[in-house]
Amino acid sequence: MVLSRWKDAGGLTEFYSVADAQFLIGWGWIPLYKETGDERFLSGSQLLLDATERLLGEFDIIPMDYIETEGKWKNYTINEAGFGPEGIAALYEVTKDERTCEIGELYMSRLLPKFQRADGLWERKYNFDTKTASPTRHHTRGQG
Repeated sequence: MVLSRWKDAGGLTEFYSVADAQFLIGWGWIPLYKETGDERFLSGSQLLLDATERLLGEFDIIPMDYIETEGKWKNYTINEAGFGPEGIAALYEVTKDERTCEIGELYMSRLLPKFQRADGLWERKYNFDTKTASPTRHHTRGQG
């Protein structure tokens, strides 16, 4: 998994996120692979796809954050998980591997029932414990 961000809450905490890492693949690694031909970008993308598939076997929807210092996943996913298919789609564009497409479809098929509203927007946060979604705020960040 790719380190996604740091949070300073009385000490630095490492956050790992499938959605953020897949976004990195879509906007960084696959374009770099196309430009340079460096196989490390492609093989790293494939490894993350494998991790995504494995986590889809463990969770209904993949939690948003794995917290290194806690050694566990958080009990929620936010609408920004919808960024994940950026990487999956970019990898599929290069490989044309149907397995990649199937993983992308599975990923989205699990998010949509939890987040999508009748007006086409997505709710903000899905809590695994309560099995409920928090209403969206009026911003577009997670609506991409």
